[in-house]
Amino acid sequence: WYQRRVRVDARYFVIKSNNMENVDLAMNKNVWATPRRNEDMLVEAFRHTKHVILIFSVRESGAFQGVARMMSMPRPNKGEVQWIVGSTPILRLLPNIFKIQWLDKTPLEFTRTAHLKNRWNEWKQVKISRDGTEVEPTCAADLCSLWVNSEDPESHVPTIPARRKNSESASAATVRTSRVEEPVYPSAVKTTTPG
Repeated sequence: WYQRRVRVDARYFVIKSNNMENVDLAMNKNVWATPRRNEDMLVEAFRHTKHVILIFSVRESGAFQGVARMMSMPRPNKGEVQWIVGSTPILRLLPNIFKIQWLDKTPLEFTRTAHLKNRWNEWKQVKISRDGTEVEPTCAADLCSLWVNSEDPESHVPTIPARRKNSESASAATVRTSRVEEPVYPSAVKTTTPG
């Protein structure tokens, strides 16, 4: 029911959060913010690549918390999202936000990813990444397949929805829910509660 495929129209980045509260905010509000050095890199990828995939992990959690797709260019955060970063005024550190679409919110334990090495990060295990580390596409495809293969085989496996042209505020496109030949990972949001 699933065929792994390396996408040439996608770039993949690990996003590291200092706390789960910010990832929860992102899951509830479908937005994210990142330091300027990462923002510039993501903007460049968004402008030149069809799919920019963000693989979230909370530091010291021992897992990836989910995978999302960048859906818009950054815009000023006018106070609608209050990120948590110690005692530093967050709007000074992370002044912009961008829309994301969650593809899977299921935690993926690092023990399941130990065999995956990112050759674009000195062949380190993919779990050993800094915030903004780009993942080589073959490794990323293998990583994303672990989310697909963790699903109930009876569930649907939609394809990645296309980004609407000429719009920075693209909404999710209608996804197919029948059997597909070449998904990278499910785009229907799936959540589980850790046992």
